[in-house]
Amino acid sequence: MHQRIADSVQRLLRERIRSIEELDALILVHSEQERAFSDEEVARSLGIALEVAHTVLGGLVSSGLCRRTGLNAERTIFSPEKAWLRSSTKQLAQIHADAHCDSRPDLTIRHRPLAGQRPAGIRERIPNHQGRE
Repeated sequence: MHQRIADSVQRLLRERIRSIEELDALILVHSEQERAFSDEEVARSLGIALEVAHTVLGGLVSSGLCRRTGLNAERTIFSPEKAWLRSSTKQLAQIHADAHCDSRPDLTIRHRPLAGQRPAGIRERIPNHQGRE
């Protein structure tokens, strides 16, 4: 059964989130709101490249959902600039939790491979694949 997504959550997704990776990172930093994450921690948790994690976290900062912290601003913490962003993110996290009744807190949405990469085991999943590159 699908639940209706609140207008504010739709607005958050439409106006502030530019990629699946940003969505995953937002869910992650929201899940531990008092914790400041390094780019490396986010990359490892989400299974993405360090450069992608840096770009994604920068996007969340520029979108007003997070802020940089630490001596050299090397960590990112959930810190929405507006109340509606905080409440919409909370609703989004609940929708995500309801949709992914998975007990592994370090995993969020399973990522599609980045351009030019194939998921492991692709040969087994493509019918009649002859193993040609």
